[in-house]
Amino acid sequence: MNFQSMIVVTKRVEEKSILEYILSNIVIPEYSYRFLDSDKNSIGIKDLENIIQSISLKKDRVEIIVIKDSYKLTHEAQNSLLKTLEEPFSNTLLVLHTKIKDRILDTILSRCLIFEEDIEVLDNDPDHIEYLFRDFAVNDYLSRDKSIEDFLLEDRSREDVKRAINEILKSIKKSGKEFDINVVLSAYKSIDYNVSPKLVLDYLSFNV
Repeated sequence: MNFQSMIVVTKRVEEKSILEYILSNIVIPEYSYRFLDSDKNSIGIKDLENIIQSISLKKDRVEIIVIKDSYKLTHEAQNSLLKTLEEPFSNTLLVLHTKIKDRILDTILSRCLIFEEDIEVLDNDPDHIEYLFRDFAVNDYLSRDKSIEDFLLEDRSREDVKRAINEILKSIKKSGKEFDINVVLSAYKSIDYNVSPKLVLDYLSFNV
């Protein structure tokens, strides 16, 4: 059985939730699934070759393969994916998950079924500044770094960065942690002096 590949544009980040959304758009009685994720900032041709090799194996039942955060695929990697999209592997549903549709090439979009979720139906929108930083103070360093990375995926205004700092301050107060208010004030001033938002937020993360 051959399936046309899918692109799901959704703000969902949890694998179970993403799979639930996929299955709400297609009926597959029996299946297995795998999520292919990368902690790199980009997914290149070499990474993609390993993915394609892993999904080319014969299967007894349908396997749903989800390339998570596929907006990280470089243009070269996306171009190398075209043949797989045009000639899908048997018993394989390839799904490209992305929060940012604009980073997917038109040549890829035209070869896939596209499902876009209305972000207003979600209670926790990962692009909302409040959501990204609400647990910042109690999260570990890697989780804080991920929040900062997700926040900076979009072009952010100076006011957005200040809102992020406010949310971090609220998170610190909520956690009951002791902190030096001068650290937060210093971060505010740095934004007015056009210091890189990444440096400012990393500074806060290190000092929380």
